[in-house]
Parts: sequence; structure tokens; C-alpha cells
Amino acid sequence: MLRRKAVRAASTALVGVLLSGCASSVYRLDGTYPGPAKVAQNDCEKRDWLVMAPTRYETVSERGVSTGHDDGAGVYAVGSKDPLPIPELEPRMGPDPLFLEHTQPVERANQKRWIAGGLGLAGITAITIGTIVFVNAFGTKQVPSETDPNRLEEEQDVSTGGVALGSILVGVGFGLGIGGLAVNPGTAESTEADTARYAFTPKTDDMKRVRSLVERHNEKVRERCRSGSADPLPE
Repeated sequence: MLRRKAVRAASTALVGVLLSGCASSVYRLDGTYPGPAKVAQNDCEKRDWLVMAPTRYETVSERGVSTGHDDGAGVYAVGSKDPLPIPELEPRMGPDPLFLEHTQPVERANQKRWIAGGLGLAGITAITIGTIVFVNAFGTKQVPSETDPNRLEEEQDVSTGGVALGSILVGVGFGLGIGGLAVNPGTAESTEADTARYAFTPKTDDMKRVRSLVERHNEKVRERCRSGSADPLPE
């Protein structure tokens, strides 16, 4: 029972570490920003066409207060409501410094999550092993009966070394788990990374430049389809 409870508690902590940054705070709003190429006209164009649309994102203050903003823009596939990750757009839209500005916050948050996840996994392992060692330190042994030397009876046998080692391992495991929680990005950093991953914002980006990149990409898509090429643009 002790082992089951300890493993369950450690597992819950690890899941919290790994999933705390998974929920997206960015989503598409109604409308689009049509460029000179307007909309995709056929199936060939729809395959690679990009849509720039109004997008809601959030910011979190130092006090932990979340505020929604509707002045962002995201890039979407035709018919999709899910924004495309901005760091992954560069191969399709061409190199530009603005992609690096969105990549760095995402990479920092991801690195912290990987470290936190590793610490959490190590913590679960230590707690599991420590619990097993601790439980197995309590056993029984057969000794001659005090009333009848010819009869054997069981007596509790406690390994003090096993108890000590198991306790140490469990303590180390919880310490690693706490370390993982400390390293894991907080709400503000996770929200900032989420915004950087999916949304262009007027405070950090040249929105005209973003629209120009999308339009240039779509014009290339149209030219390719008009030429009869069956090869999709690089992704």
C-alpha cells in the first residue's frame, strides 16, 4: 500500500510537470487579412496556401493576472482553426529575422520542460526503488520458541540499512520532483512561449512584414500551380 501511494503521488507530480505547458492560450478569431493574391482558387493552391487571420493571445503580468488580446495574427492552413507554429514557417516562407525572435522563447521554454521532465522521471525512479527497498527491509525470520526450543516461530526482522537506504532514496526522489517543478516554466513564461509559437503581435512584430511574407508565399504557390508543377512547396 505504501509503495502504491508513493508511486501514484510521484506520477501525479510528473504529469503536472510535463503537461503544465500543453494547453494553448492562442486561437483564431473570425475574419482574414486578404492580400493581392486573395484566396486559394483550386485544390492545387489550397494544398500549400497560407491564411493570415486575426488571432487572440494572452499575456500574464508579474502578479499573475492574465489578459486577452485580440490584435494578434496567426498563419493557418486553408480551412484550419489551428495556428501553424511560427518557428516551422521559415522553410515555407523564406528566411527572415522575425522567425528567430519567435523561435528563441519557444526553445527556452522547451528546454526547461525537458529538464523538468527528466528530473521528474528520475524522481519517480528514485521513489519507486526507495519504496521497494523500504518495504523489503521489513521481514520475518524463524527463531526457536522461548517456551519450546524444538518449535520454531516467526519473529519480525528489520534491516536498519534497508530502512535508511529506502528513506534516503524516497527523499532524493521527492527532492528531484521539487527541483523539476522549480525548473519548469511558470504560467507567465509558458504563456509567453505559447504566444511566440503561434501569434504575431503588433508590440513585437512588423505586421506589414508578416503580411508581405504570407503574400509572397501565396504568389509562389499560385505560380507553381499555374505552371502545372505537381511538387508541393517545401515544408
